[in-house]
Amino acid sequence: YDKVASFLASDFKDVGALVGIDLPSDARPSKEPCATPAAADPARKLGYLHDVFVSHDRSMPEFVLDFVHQLREELSLLRGQPAQIFVDVGEIQAAESWDEQIEESLLRSKMLLAMLTPRYSESPLCKKEYLTFAQRARRSQSVLLVPVLVRGETFPAWLHEFRWVDLRKFSSQRTPPSRRPAALQREIVLLAEALSVVITEAPPYDPKWAASPLIPESEVRLWPVDLALVTGDREEHPDLGPTVNMTCALSNEGPEPVELMHLEMTVTRAGESLYHLAWHSFYGTVGLTHVKARQSERITIAGKSVWRQGVQFRESRSDISNIWPAGSYELELLGWLDRRPPDPPNLKTKFRSQVDSFIELEMRRWREASAKDWDELRDSDRAVGFPLLVTDIRVDK
Repeated sequence: YDKVASFLASDFKDVGALVGIDLPSDARPSKEPCATPAAADPARKLGYLHDVFVSHDRSMPEFVLDFVHQLREELSLLRGQPAQIFVDVGEIQAAESWDEQIEESLLRSKMLLAMLTPRYSESPLCKKEYLTFAQRARRSQSVLLVPVLVRGETFPAWLHEFRWVDLRKFSSQRTPPSRRPAALQREIVLLAEALSVVITEAPPYDPKWAASPLIPESEVRLWPVDLALVTGDREEHPDLGPTVNMTCALSNEGPEPVELMHLEMTVTRAGESLYHLAWHSFYGTVGLTHVKARQSERITIAGKSVWRQGVQFRESRSDISNIWPAGSYELELLGWLDRRPPDPPNLKTKFRSQVDSFIELEMRRWREASAKDWDELRDSDRAVGFPLLVTDIRVDK
């Protein structure tokens, strides 16, 4: 515990003493990955550098570093020699380029220990590290990846391929080693035993191994297929604000799956911002009727495939009129790929649409329609849609 506190106070400079990684004097600034450069000696490129690569999202540094320190001690005792563990503590943001030194350490590690949290599943760099070893494990038919569940309940499909070690009940406890629960110590010993077997049985190093590619956003396209404004019975839907039904399509031209985490849409008219809508539910189509399928949720889009789904967007502010005034509108569809708000969207598509006076009048009429009118419409949801043309689609690259 004291070592962890000293490490944090030292602005991430003493990680070598904490987790057993040799640090050259020129690799100690806090924004540099803390590991010995592999490029210094060409002969070292012929084999492994590390036993374990620790993949984490830096949201729980105290727990991760203390855990790795204990794990290293147990692993070293089991193997009769110092365990070589790589853990990066540099503050690398998602928008920064993939660091060559981290990639070298990733490729030259015998196995990967993934510390899973909700932020881990949303980090493109963590996903790159995880999928690199998932791919190596499949190709070598070896167990090379051990996920440790630190925090969270639900995770995307790509994190379910390998069995987890569940340590969630321990990760919230902030206790020094002398007061650590015996149950946690037992878990660490068992994990060290499992990792020792994985390390021993790791396949021979192959210099042809490559890191799983980060999916370039240019390989993913999001666009609207059709659009309909929705209004409903005021008595049945008194708080219904501006609502849109839209078929969305997303193409993934890359080889690896991607996660669509969230969709929103902004609406402006004559340069004035009017509405900000977020996805609310998915729907299917029966004839000309839209039928709600389920609440909106994250979607996995496989490599070399296209996702197409009816999505209802709603304005969260209930004090805004549900009626769209006649006029020309510019809309922007925003998508969060492998991330979610408050991070900025990384998919953007602008398009235009036109609401004429007839549609405005019809929306007003149905908003105030009588129960008899709704009964004659025979719509159990007491809602009606008005299709609009989608024009001038511009996908940001």
